[in-house]
Amino acid sequence: MRKIILLPILAVLIGQPLVVNAEDKAAAPAKAPVIEAPLLKNAYVPVYPIELFREGKEGKVLVEIALDNKGKVESAKVIDSPDERFNESAVYAAERFEFEPAKKDGKASSIRLRVNVAFSLDKAVLDAKDVDQSVVSLNEFDMKLPRPDVMWFHDGEKLMINLDFVVDKTGNVSFIHINEYTNETYARAFVEAVKNLKYEPALVDGKPVSVMIRLERIKNTGKIIWY
Repeated sequence: MRKIILLPILAVLIGQPLVVNAEDKAAAPAKAPVIEAPLLKNAYVPVYPIELFREGKEGKVLVEIALDNKGKVESAKVIDSPDERFNESAVYAAERFEFEPAKKDGKASSIRLRVNVAFSLDKAVLDAKDVDQSVVSLNEFDMKLPRPDVMWFHDGEKLMINLDFVVDKTGNVSFIHINEYTNETYARAFVEAVKNLKYEPALVDGKPVSVMIRLERIKNTGKIIWY
């Protein structure tokens, strides 16, 4: 004789009795995948909108980002914001965050997650074009370009690097982000040179502030040999 099992809870949910034959083999429940969250390697410094800085307004912008299976940000959009004037800068920064990829059952996987991009007056970084007095270089950049560890020869190749870096309130370089480059050796040497730069800090209303510098260098001609 077959046994009949009634499931009253499910019956209520679907509006009619649900009958299961106890002798039938039940399907094995699907195993939930093991998800490992992505790890943030580098967070891009958001540029503080000058009007909000002068107003003394702070806040956090909640941004949803989509990561590919290499940890690269594919897209970013604002979910919540204390002031829409923060949004453009928050998205620009979030798009440049760098992650170790998420993992699904041990394999690199794409994922969506939400991050807060914070705007704090105490840690504000302004755009160099918005300040009253921009930074003043105290040393010669080209004289600080170091030699790579190995011999490297350049003859006629276009060398280009585009990067952002922060000059803090004391005139020191505190953040470097490479946007684009044509030669890794040249880029590494360039970054080491930027680390050695020293400035008179920028001023807003007579007070020192941190600023974002956007710099591009291109060498199209000539010959460079490092040993």
